[in-house]
Amino acid sequence: MRRKTILVVDDEAIWRNLLCRLLTPAGYRVITAPSGACGLQAARTGDADCVILDYHLRDGTAREFCPAMRAAAPRRVPVIIFSSEPSAADLLTCEGGADAFFLKTTPLRTLLSAIRDLTG
Repeated sequence: MRRKTILVVDDEAIWRNLLCRLLTPAGYRVITAPSGACGLQAARTGDADCVILDYHLRDGTAREFCPAMRAAAPRRVPVIIFSSEPSAADLLTCEGGADAFFLKTTPLRTLLSAIRDLTG
């Protein structure tokens, strides 16, 4: 069985590293991207089974990159917004928006459970 791949897009290395340390032992392959543009390029490859996207990135916000990633990916991939910005939750209801939203204060086991649910 192929390991599921998670694309983590966050401009802060500490969050990319933390999520990699959480997801790898849980059996996921992790690809990281330090910007929205790099995340968009990675989404185009079709390798990701799920995207974890920070809201505030140095080159834009998830409001721009979430729909762009959905359009660029060769297949439907769930997107989770993982942010310190509470107002980012409104991306759950907009066109091309996210499948789930979690604040960065959410227990990581809750995030991991959502990833399992979304990736089957």
